[in-house]
Amino acid sequence: MIRYIFTLLIISSALLHSQTGRDPRAVGLAGAYTTVSRNYQAVGWNPANLYWNDDARIKVNLGALRFRLSNSAFSLSDLNRYNDADLEEINPYTNRPIKDEFLELFGEKGWNFYSGISFLTPLVSISRDNQAYTADMQFISSATLPRAFVDILFNENQVNINYDLTLQLEMIGLIKHSFAMALPVDAGAFGLSINYLQGIYYLGMDPDSSRTFFRTDTATVSAAGEYLFRQTYGGNGVGLDIGFSSKPVGGWQFSIALNNLFSNIEWNKPTYTYHNIIRGAGFDVKRAEYTKYWYRIDDLGPETLIPIASDTTKRTTNDIFIRGKVEILPESSPFKVKYPTLFRAGLSKKLNEEVTFIADISTGFEDRFFAKANWLFATAVEIVRSPRFPVRVGIAYGGPDYRQMSFGFGLHWGIFAFDYGMAFHDGFKMNTAKGIEVALGLQLKLSRIRKEI
Repeated sequence: MIRYIFTLLIISSALLHSQTGRDPRAVGLAGAYTTVSRNYQAVGWNPANLYWNDDARIKVNLGALRFRLSNSAFSLSDLNRYNDADLEEINPYTNRPIKDEFLELFGEKGWNFYSGISFLTPLVSISRDNQAYTADMQFISSATLPRAFVDILFNENQVNINYDLTLQLEMIGLIKHSFAMALPVDAGAFGLSINYLQGIYYLGMDPDSSRTFFRTDTATVSAAGEYLFRQTYGGNGVGLDIGFSSKPVGGWQFSIALNNLFSNIEWNKPTYTYHNIIRGAGFDVKRAEYTKYWYRIDDLGPETLIPIASDTTKRTTNDIFIRGKVEILPESSPFKVKYPTLFRAGLSKKLNEEVTFIADISTGFEDRFFAKANWLFATAVEIVRSPRFPVRVGIAYGGPDYRQMSFGFGLHWGIFAFDYGMAFHDGFKMNTAKGIEVALGLQLKLSRIRKEI
């Protein structure tokens, strides 16, 4: 039964429209891409790499799709292990209660679900020499069930403990338009990307105005909570990517980049997206709706449920569980959602004409969407024994997934190049991974004149 419930929850998280911007080559290299990204695929990673053409001066995207689904607690192996298990038994191998081992899967922060879809617009995303333009459509969702829910479910409510039951939910859709350019400097190349974030929709609970608790005293139970839910269509913002990439020296190359600097999307104000795209397509929706939901249980005890003889008052559920909602006028309340900033640094070594070794470190500055304030180390190898069939494999530790295994390949023929990448998140195999990522893309290569460097 446990397996079916958790599988349903995982699948449900994917149905919520949901790091984005990872093309198939980046996925196959486990994200070790700061130094070796090229052409329009360098946008969002390191714009300085636009100066180092690989095999074509002009590249045109014919279609690129990436999908990721992950959770923080369960793999297929975990679901099979705990399905129909007696959690009260002692594990004979560890001499610990099976329930304790089960609860450890949720960690301290609870159960997080993440899903992301990104789609690079065909024929529009293009690079020529040291310049590129891309339009990346992204749908992201993130939800967290707090650890306290699981503790109460399996350990019952303990006395004199305040349980934080605050749910977290954010869903966002946007188009990231980027114009990038790279220029030579003495030691290599410097790159700059100007990003316009065109917000489509945002649905979520305001983390600063949403909170809830549950407490059991020796004689009573009390609880209270409120959630500010925002739903809005149309927003915009700007941001910057900056990067540096050194000249190749003895096969070595070094790069460093900052992505999404100063990137915020301001919602709930008149925008082209809302008036001309959403309403123009026939969707009759308000630009914004804010609703605050609240509830309260005051000192619920035996005398509340079973009145004493002298008390003739009949108490109903509505008397015990007081709840309500308030519609908030959003017209004068625009708000901003931060699009996470990332730091990256990497190096690569061309071991010979066929094999390139790559290593990267990266981190976010907050735990939000695809970013985590935790260092990620990634290393990968790309083998081009046949230019028509490059092969990639990578491994990563840290970051939002703790460990990652990836692989990919390309099928390059004439002016066309197809690439595929797959990654297992928080696990090295299909049955032990807690998430999966798949990316594929097709591009057109034109004008094969190489740039001298």
